[in-house]
Amino acid sequence: MGSRNNKVLLVGSGYMAREYMKVLASLANDVVIVGRSKEKIYALQKDYPKFEYFSGGLDKFLEHNLELPHFAINATSVNQLRITSLQLLEAGIKYLLLEKPGDITLSGLNEINQKAISCSAEVLIAYNRRHYS
Repeated sequence: MGSRNNKVLLVGSGYMAREYMKVLASLANDVVIVGRSKEKIYALQKDYPKFEYFSGGLDKFLEHNLELPHFAINATSVNQLRITSLQLLEAGIKYLLLEKPGDITLSGLNEINQKAISCSAEVLIAYNRRHYS
């Protein structure tokens, strides 16, 4: 795979992750997809074989990967967005695209914001994906 500056980490293996993969497939970046479900990862891998895949969840992935890309997309389920975003920021992700709504509470969004500030990272919430590419 290329340098960490040209790699995108996509966390999630459900519907929204697949939607992001449609766009990522058209870009010239390396992509690694991390999901919890082996079945969903295998299904994605079948459709997008050029990407790198890891099943078993983000915790396991972070244990095995010391050098992370600068860019990540958090496309996990709504109830996992906050904790996953905090993990990614703590692990060193500098640019995070967070699937809407970001969290289900204002306090959760504030926690993500404070973590981004303390980690010198930029977090954007993907509210309008009409023009993906």
